[in-house]
Amino acid sequence: MTGIHTTAAEKPELRRELKSRLSQFSSRAEAARAQAALSEFISEFLSSRPGLWLGFRAIQGEVQLPEVHGVTWAYPRVEANAMAFYRQQAKAPTWLKKSWGLEEPAADSTWAAVADMGSVRGAFIPGLGFDRERRRLGRGGGHYDRFLARADVVQNQKFLKMGIGFSVQLVEGLPRESHDVVLDAVVTESERIWNLLKAG
Repeated sequence: MTGIHTTAAEKPELRRELKSRLSQFSSRAEAARAQAALSEFISEFLSSRPGLWLGFRAIQGEVQLPEVHGVTWAYPRVEANAMAFYRQQAKAPTWLKKSWGLEEPAADSTWAAVADMGSVRGAFIPGLGFDRERRRLGRGGGHYDRFLARADVVQNQKFLKMGIGFSVQLVEGLPRESHDVVLDAVVTESERIWNLLKAG
């Protein structure tokens, strides 16, 4: 798939192909090595950037975000077709199981909403695919695009937006539509693709 330029009309086919690639990749030994390399990168990157970061609970084929000293993770929950983030308030928070094996923060006292996006250092963002122009292909719901656009335009919060995935998810020339948000960086186990204005 690398080297193929796609159009918006080809997105469904591209999603199917990427899901197939991820399914095959996840069963191979190299997946564990890629996960270890990304965990090491994330830990080193965040060690000098403590604070509140937006993360996610990985499903099959996604990068597991490690625990990092000094870093508080907040996780997404979709409410009325909009994404909001919550940080845990208890040692054993309650998770709500959704489709595809996805887990979201439950609507209970073990979680607190992140009301002030000005306190967020950055976001690690999953996807099905990424390209070298830092575009992202999601699973089709558009939740991240709407959330990031609102954070940028409505709340005027310019936190670091970092796509995180495996090398098999990197393709050439993803189509860009008006609602897509370009990321500040895309990171795989073998590449670091930065917007130079946000590098470091």
